[in-house]
Amino acid sequence: MDTRSRKKRRVVDFSSQDDLDDHADSQSEDLMCGQFYDDDAFIDKSSSDVDMFSEESSSGSSAARNFNKNLYQQCLKDYKRINAMRRKLSLAMQAQSKKKRPSSRSSEAFTRQSISKFAAVVSSMSEDHKAVVRRYGFGSLLLFYKCFVPKKFSKWLASLVESKYGDLIVQGKVISLTAQSVNHVLGIPVGGTPFPSNYSTGKDYVLLKIGKTTLPQVSFFVDKLKAADLNDEELLVCFLVVALHCFLCSNSNIVPSPRYLGVFEDIEHINSYDWSGFVLRWLLDGVKNFNKGNKASEKHCGTLAGCMFYLAVFYLDHVDFSHRRLPDSFPRIDVWKQNMIRDFFDLDLRSGSVYGMRPLLDFEKTCYHKVLYLMT
Repeated sequence: MDTRSRKKRRVVDFSSQDDLDDHADSQSEDLMCGQFYDDDAFIDKSSSDVDMFSEESSSGSSAARNFNKNLYQQCLKDYKRINAMRRKLSLAMQAQSKKKRPSSRSSEAFTRQSISKFAAVVSSMSEDHKAVVRRYGFGSLLLFYKCFVPKKFSKWLASLVESKYGDLIVQGKVISLTAQSVNHVLGIPVGGTPFPSNYSTGKDYVLLKIGKTTLPQVSFFVDKLKAADLNDEELLVCFLVVALHCFLCSNSNIVPSPRYLGVFEDIEHINSYDWSGFVLRWLLDGVKNFNKGNKASEKHCGTLAGCMFYLAVFYLDHVDFSHRRLPDSFPRIDVWKQNMIRDFFDLDLRSGSVYGMRPLLDFEKTCYHKVLYLMT
């Protein structure tokens, strides 16, 4: 029987950071070997090494030191490899998160930017260019002067619209939204021929006038209005496209809608179409889609399409603001300027984003009754 005493095998524990730091050199900083026990390749290799170490323990402490050094080097390599994979995974997840993140630009930002663009066009036009617009029957649009409708007020108004019948229902009272009232607010043509449902001819005419084969972004029409060598028809086309896209029939698309380009098929009689009726239908469709989206989702971030300036002015003209009376002149776009909508809807605020604190006027006391009386 071999009675030779064997030197007791020294086992190194890598389960704690302190033990590892005491044993390793300066490269062992931040090393946590316990994280890599799920690596199959590492387990197989280390198990084999342990068996070899047990069978050849006669090598003594020198073999143990060599084994520990090899084990540490393998652990360090695995740590670096897995850490690199972790960084790549983190970067990939961040990139995926950015792709899914919704646009930070809200519908309010779009609406204000769009109307600001139209206001800038109006203020920058020369008197000669304005004279052309007036001659074709759209001079009232030149009266718009930076009167914006805040998002929270627009959303509240939209929630009160019964789009099927075109009514604004407030405090149990009905304010009827009609093409005639659009004309009273905006001054654009009312009655006459409906907008053509087949807009291909009008669209082709617009493309011919701007020298394009496809519709460009609305910014193209804005920039083109700055040119001094436009003929009357080119000027009118560019101005009305901007007015339709940014003010009368706004939506979130950056390219003008072909739906309203059919009227350009007869440029000489363009004011004979029912502009007020088309603008009203566009608004009611926009409100309907917006409210439908709100019902389908707790948080709806869609754009409220349509001329909210008309809806806001028409509502505020029906509110009793006591001694704060505005002129009864028409079109109302010449009365409501700059911050007036904001100033007056603040007086009607109940709480938060809820309005309707003040009572409504009887229709006979509104400026719209007076103008109807004068028309009959």
